[in-house]
This record gives sequence, structure tokens and C-alpha cells, in this order.
Amino acid sequence: MVAEEYFQRTADEVFRGVLTQLGGRKVVSSSHLVRYESADWFVELVVLPEDGPRYVPRVGIGPLPELGPLTRHKQVDVMYTAPDGSPLRTYYLHWRYTNSEELLSAFSKVRDEIFMPYAVKVLTNAFALRSLVKLRSAEIEKVWHEEIAEHNEGVYRTKARTALNLKDYVAYLELMEKIPIERRTKSEVARIKYFEKNFDI
Repeated sequence: MVAEEYFQRTADEVFRGVLTQLGGRKVVSSSHLVRYESADWFVELVVLPEDGPRYVPRVGIGPLPELGPLTRHKQVDVMYTAPDGSPLRTYYLHWRYTNSEELLSAFSKVRDEIFMPYAVKVLTNAFALRSLVKLRSAEIEKVWHEEIAEHNEGVYRTKARTALNLKDYVAYLELMEKIPIERRTKSEVARIKYFEKNFDI
């Protein structure tokens, strides 16, 4: 049985009471998304087909109006409301589900162990909620840029080694210039200095 067949009913059953008490109203209810909103916040309960067959109990929170078009700009998973270093920060690794009974258990744990003690405090504080979403978005962007930089540096280094093997020192130096100084190895720095000093480049 795929999660879309039981997700909507069970997820809503677990969170309806607490979210309506907080002033939220259900605005979306589908086989893969249940969303509640108040005037200042939203909560999304989501299932992603690609997580199957062991699905992750995903719960995101964000401010209204939304801060941007992309998910990472507008919401944050409730695990980031738990204290740094808490095992709750990795709940999605342990509380997976494969049927409606396991979903009920997983979402109940998220509600009782993360949402109620930690997320509610953030959700009901507009400044704290916006700050957390912006902080997490900046962290994601930083990792994303670093991954792109590492990929590009790998390409530059590969091409630079080829140029070095061909004794094309001009091309080698041009490629190495594309790698930030602080990310060059000691041997790369020494080699660059050697070529610049001993060759008319």
C-alpha cells in the first residue's frame, strides 16, 4: 500500500486538534499534503512518493506571508526547533513508516516530542519563526554554493593537471587562478610560485 492511500486521513487526525487550538484552519487536504494556516503562520504535513516504501513523517512550518518561492526560502522542518545536538534533529532517520498504523505512531511522536515542546514556541512567535526560516535557508544556500565550488574546483584541478602534464604552464596557471587562494593546497601554492618565478609567464 502506498502512503498516498492513507496519509491524508491519518496525518490530519494527528495534528488537527493542536493546530485548530492554535488558531489554524485547514486550507489544503490532498493525498500528499495537509496544510493549516493562521494569519501569521502555516504548517505543512507532507509525504513524498520518492521516500517510499519507508516514508518520512515530514512536518514543515513557516511564516505568512511566505518569504520566497522555494521551499527552502519559506519553511523549515520542525526538527530545527529542537535544541542543537538533540537526537530529535535526526528523527526522520528513525521514525519512518510503511503503513497507516506506523504513520499514526510516527506523526504522534513528531507532535508530542518535537512539535508541542519546541515548534509551538517558534510557530507562535512571528520574529522567531521568520528568523529560524531565514537562518536555515542561509545554511542551505551556503552548503549549495560550497558543493558547486567543490565541483568546479575538481574540474579546474583535473584540467590543470592535464595542462601540467603537457607542460602548458600558462594554461595551468590560468586554471589555478580560478580556485580561490584559501582553497589551494600547499603543494599547489608552491608549484604556482615556482612557475611564476622560473618561467616568463
